[in-house]
Amino acid sequence: MSLKLDLCLWKSDMYIDSMTKYRPKSINEFVFPNSESKELVEAYASGEINKSLILHGSSGCGKSLLQELIPNAIEKTNARLQRVHCADIKKASDVHSHYNKNKQFDHLFKDNEHYNYIIIEEFLITNQRISDAFKIELDKRRGVDLTIISTN
Repeated sequence: MSLKLDLCLWKSDMYIDSMTKYRPKSINEFVFPNSESKELVEAYASGEINKSLILHGSSGCGKSLLQELIPNAIEKTNARLQRVHCADIKKASDVHSHYNKNKQFDHLFKDNEHYNYIIIEEFLITNQRISDAFKIELDKRRGVDLTIISTN
């Protein structure tokens, strides 16, 4: 069981959501657990690394936030993210369809973005075929898509 405290401050007859107000808006504001993690994330944010990234940690440590901040740092603006919830992936063809979804449209109209950003949350592979499908798509789309995966 987890408990989420949503703190609000009272100001001029209105509530201010402190979680939104104090949430890091860039990688520079993010507090990293160690220098190695910070250096790796900064390398992704600078575009130096274009391989898929897996973020692992306990609930509430900032994985989902980093999944947004890294693409925004690369694009230097709010990047368009394709969010995939792992619970929606039931078979290998679901993996392929997520990676091939709207690729022609994105190619023609993606506003000069460096990558198509695919954010996979709560990653859990349930069988070997799904695992193989992910490996195929991640290899095939390297340099075109940047996939950032979070898992507990």
